[in-house]
Parts: sequence; structure tokens; C-alpha cells
Amino acid sequence: MAGLVQHKITSDEVNCLIHSYLQDSGFQHSSFSLYNEARLKESPNVHKHIRRGELVELLSKALTYTEVEHHWKDGQLEQNCKAPFSLLEPHTCSDKPHEERPTYGKILATINPDITARVNSTIGTKRKAVTPDASDKRAKLDMETTSSSCKLTKSAATSSAHTPAPTPAPAPAPTPTPAIASTPAAALTPVPPPPAKPSDPHTLYLPGHTAEVFVCGFNPRYHQFLASGAKDAVVNIYTLPDPPLVPDNPITLSFGMTKHGDITTLSWSQQGNLLAVGSYDAILRVLDCRGKEYFKGTSHTGPLFAVRFSPSGNYLLTASLDHTVILWDILHKSMIHQYKFHSNCALDLDWISEDTFVSCGADAQIFIMKLNQPRPIRTLIGHLNEINQIKSNASGTRLATCSDDRTARIWNIEDLCRTPSKPDDIPGLGSNRTDVVVLSGHTHSVSTVLWAPTTLPGSNPLLATCSFDKTARLWDSVTGECYHLFAEHTRPVYAFTFSPDGKYIVTGGGDGKVIIYDIQTKQRKWVWKCASQKRGVFELEWQMPHGTNISRIAMALECHQVALIDASLIEELQSE
Repeated sequence: MAGLVQHKITSDEVNCLIHSYLQDSGFQHSSFSLYNEARLKESPNVHKHIRRGELVELLSKALTYTEVEHHWKDGQLEQNCKAPFSLLEPHTCSDKPHEERPTYGKILATINPDITARVNSTIGTKRKAVTPDASDKRAKLDMETTSSSCKLTKSAATSSAHTPAPTPAPAPAPTPTPAIASTPAAALTPVPPPPAKPSDPHTLYLPGHTAEVFVCGFNPRYHQFLASGAKDAVVNIYTLPDPPLVPDNPITLSFGMTKHGDITTLSWSQQGNLLAVGSYDAILRVLDCRGKEYFKGTSHTGPLFAVRFSPSGNYLLTASLDHTVILWDILHKSMIHQYKFHSNCALDLDWISEDTFVSCGADAQIFIMKLNQPRPIRTLIGHLNEINQIKSNASGTRLATCSDDRTARIWNIEDLCRTPSKPDDIPGLGSNRTDVVVLSGHTHSVSTVLWAPTTLPGSNPLLATCSFDKTARLWDSVTGECYHLFAEHTRPVYAFTFSPDGKYIVTGGGDGKVIIYDIQTKQRKWVWKCASQKRGVFELEWQMPHGTNISRIAMALECHQVALIDASLIEELQSE
């Protein structure tokens, strides 16, 4: 009949929906099997973006239609039925209260009551930076969801001989690069070759990951080393030859395929000899640059969200969702002190100097502490919601923070450098002695903050922020004025970094775009786009080693890849 909408459902569409559901639920083997058996590679729908939870939403609408079918009779709506609707059982109307069947969680609780408490606690404290299973999606995979109370490729080829790293201290000297790493705490995983993808002259895709890559970082001293960490508890350490050569397969370390083994944070020491790795399993692991375990810390009881070496490399700080910060002695491989001042999750920390550090958390508080003092020397209060990140400027006179209250703030702590510090007798008293510049303008949670490495001629030091409002901003750190708004992303901006020479800022977001801007002209210079269905860009780091012509950007991607952009090949950047 003319005018009627023609409904058409194909088996291929159903297979694509189920495949997306399996991936969202963490059923990687099942999704892989369906992908191959249903030949989804040849499907015209395989590259279409399917929203997370799309299958469940469609089934929910089907149940709603079924309810209308059963309850709309003779032009009237049945009001007294209390029987539920189910996908697998026929509906029979009844005015008797329905007896709820025990859920899987309740059955588990009868076996072990601690299980339910642990699972609920874990889900409730999941933070933005972690991609969990479908049952507890957070912001990086569920691109538009706000946080809760706690927050290709080129085949591996034999490269030229790599320069071995000098003997580090205090860790043992690195041995020549082994074919496989030997460490009692980590099982080594064979690395399958990545699938072939269209050639891109600017981009090199590195093999070695089979899940979403959350973090990556260049070694600050030995520029050939790049570390990355992923959702499946895998850390890769790549030895990179100078471009255009292709690296060998990485040293791959798998820290147990647990449900909550996500690698949430990693950080190199400034000396380049050690790599600290924090995980959702609450374990701190410190490795040398060849992947050998130096020591392991198990004092935390919740996921780690930040690890930071002191400038000398003698100390290490960890921040955890268990509400604590721990100071570690690297030389003696031991815990010095566990600080328990936060009343909620500890989310980030930074070193102000070799003996002074700062932490922030979901309790909206900032604590400044010294190594030899058991209590904070100052407590800063002003944010109205979770503080996601904190960064000290190079001189240690200013702190920059960003928060879910949609603001960033700059705290003047210059007096700490001039006068002896005494602990606050009353927590929070120190906040009255600190000048604060509030940076307002974002319309959603501000997830990342970073000081610019250089200052433009005739201007004040710049600060950058990025937000779930799909924008990044540059700020004058003295006046608090917005220097420029970057608003070309169509999904939340998760990552950004400056070029080491301070000329450019590069942003990456959930839309799969990486955009390079000229800071002085405020103009877009170059755009990279991820062609994968999973397009999120979770972390960026720009490397320009002194005394070399190397300029490259490392990207941690949702599509299970680590990629390198060779910025020296981007013509738009060479004309400067």
C-alpha cells in the first residue's frame, strides 16, 4: 500500500549489532568468532558506527511495543497488570505482585557475601581514564557519560642496531635487548602481526596490543624507548630506531588477565632507567627499561590512578582510589609512608621539588606535603567537585588544577619557597593564604591541565585545558583570560600535549581526530583521522630529542593500537 513505511531487517544487520554488543560486554573471543564466521569483514555495515548499548536499546523498545500489544484492548489501556515483560518468557497479565527472581549477583552473595560489596565498590569508583566492561562503562568508552563519585601498520622488520641505555642507578644496568623479557611477575604474551591497513606516509602503527590502549610515554632520556599500557593488563616497551626505520616487536609484559587489570597510569623516571606502572589491580610495578621487574608494591587496596617519580628518581608517589597516597623509597624498594588525608579517591599528584609534593582527589581537596613531615603543610580548598589533575609549574611557584566543577584553577604557592613551612593545625587553614585564579568557560568536566613549556614574547605563561565539552582552551595564567578556544572536535577531548619547543598544541578526542594548532597564530595546521570504528584517542605525547632531527607524536588509541606520527614529514609544520 502506498505511503506505508517498508521495514527491512537483514541477518547482516543483526550480526553487526550482536558483534558490537559482544565487544561492549568484553566477550572478545566470541566477537572474534562471530566476526569471522559471519564474514563481517565483507559486510557493507561493518564500518558503520553503532552506538554503545544500541542492541539493548532496540530490544527495550521491542518490549515496550509488546507491552502495548498486551495492554491496549478495546481502546482502553490495562492499568492493573503487575506482571513484568521479558525477552525470553511469554507475558501473562496478572494483578498479583511479581515475585522477583534472584539475580546472579544475589546468588553469588549467598555463596560469598564479600563479592557483591567488592563489585559494587569497584563499579562505583571507576574513573574516567579506565575503559571497563559494559556493566560499568565510564567516560572514555561511553563517550558522553559523566563520571561518578570516584572517578597499520607496518610489519615488524629488523631494525638497525640500537644504542643500549647507559647503566642506570639505582636499578641494575640494562642488559642487551632480549628476544623475550624474563620476569617472575609477568607472563609474556606472543604478539600476533597486526592487520594490514591503508598506507599513511606520516603514521607508523606499532604491533603488540589486543585491547584499548590507555597510556603511552616516551623515555625522557633514552629517546628510543616508548612504553604503552592497555586494558588487558599488557605493557609494551618499544625500542624505536630513528625514522624512517621500523622497530622490532616490543617487549610485551602481561600482568595477569584479570577482569580489572587495566593499566591506568605509567611514568618514566627523569633518569630514564625505571618505568613505574599503575594498574586497576591495585599493584605498583617498577620495571627497568628492558622490562625486567625492579620491584613490586602491594600496599594499596584500590586501583592506582597516578604514579610519579621525584626529580632525582630516589622517590616515587602513587595515588589510589583507596583514598591514600604512598611514598616509596626506590633505592631500598620499600614504602616510606602511607598518607590518609583524603576522604575520597586520590586521583592525581605531582612533585613541586625534591622534598615537596602535592595531591588532589575526589574530595575536592589539595594537600601539599613534605617528605619529613607526617601532616600536610597546606590544604587548598576551592573546587566544588572532584579534582581530576594537578600540575606544578617548572619553578614550583604555581599549581594548576582542573575539576568536574567545570573550572580550572591556578594556586599561588610562591610563599612556600620563601618561608619555612609548618603543618596546618586545622585542615584547610592554608587555603586562606593562597591567591587563586579561577579559569571559567568550559561547560562540562575539565579532565586535563598542562603548563605550556615556553612563553610567547610579551605575554604571561600559558596554561591549556581540555574538557568533555568537546573543546580545549589556552589560558593566560596570570589574568585568567581565555587566550583561545579550540572547538573543532565533535566528541569529548581526552588528550592534548604541547610540542617541546612550545610552538604547537595537539589535541585528540573521542571523534578519532588529532589536530595540531599553531599557538601564536591560533590556526589549525594539520589533522589526522582514525579510520577505525573504535576511534578514541586516549593519550598523546610529542617527542623532540635534543641534538636530533626527530619530531614524533605517540598516540594511545581505542582501536588497540599505538601509533607514531612523524611530524618531521608534515609539510605544514616545516614551512614555519
